[in-house]
Amino acid sequence: MKRRIIVFLCSVLGVTAGILLAVTVLSTYYYKNVFTFGTWIYGNYCTGMTAQEVSDLLLEQYTCFEYDLTTMQQVLLEQEWMNSNLYNAQNTVSIVKTLEDGYILVDETKNLLNQEKAIQIITDSIVNELTEIDLRKECYIDIPYDQNMLETIKKWKGIESFQNFCMTYDFGDRQELIDKSVVCDWIALDEDGYIIYDENNFPVLDESMIEEYVAYLGSVYNTVGIERSFHTTRGDVVKVAGGSYGNELNEKAEFQYLKNAF
Repeated sequence: MKRRIIVFLCSVLGVTAGILLAVTVLSTYYYKNVFTFGTWIYGNYCTGMTAQEVSDLLLEQYTCFEYDLTTMQQVLLEQEWMNSNLYNAQNTVSIVKTLEDGYILVDETKNLLNQEKAIQIITDSIVNELTEIDLRKECYIDIPYDQNMLETIKKWKGIESFQNFCMTYDFGDRQELIDKSVVCDWIALDEDGYIIYDENNFPVLDESMIEEYVAYLGSVYNTVGIERSFHTTRGDVVKVAGGSYGNELNEKAEFQYLKNAF
């Protein structure tokens, strides 16, 4: 009896070993030209796939990624900060006249954004899953001043000094403020409209413009000899012309005073 049990167990073990050997041989043959069980590549389950099949899968995903990259670039280009103060090799320094502040210096050479480089760095950072980047060192640059720019800055300093004048006229309940917006018109211009400078790069004063300003004050605030309207007790309006009373600006004396004050 014991002999029969031993023979049976030996038979079972032999069959099991044969099956395992067969499975091993078949598995080795099956996975000879494909990826083995449990293979993952960039998040893709690749078991049983050939190298060409995996290559095609990744290539398809890479094509989709290119589309996403293009979308990211478009989104970045729509941002306001990505389109302001951009780097351009032609950027320079210039003097511009404004309505409220007179002449101002426009310096287009500082803290300029290299848009193309910024987009590249941002998209690369997104792809590489970086959570923090610093564009200041890599993407913002200054253009060095050349000789023409330095000359413009010298002239600007003269204009800045010229416009550094402020004075207020009090006419009863009204005031006339002389500031940059007024003084800028007192700078002499040539026939082409360019500022005339002296040998020290200081703007030349156009005295006729001061005369014009004083004439303007007189036209607004002189009241001697003008026609006046009076309301009678009956409710009528009576107009009376002339008269020797009122305010009268001595324009010649005021011109000299304002010129000296300036």
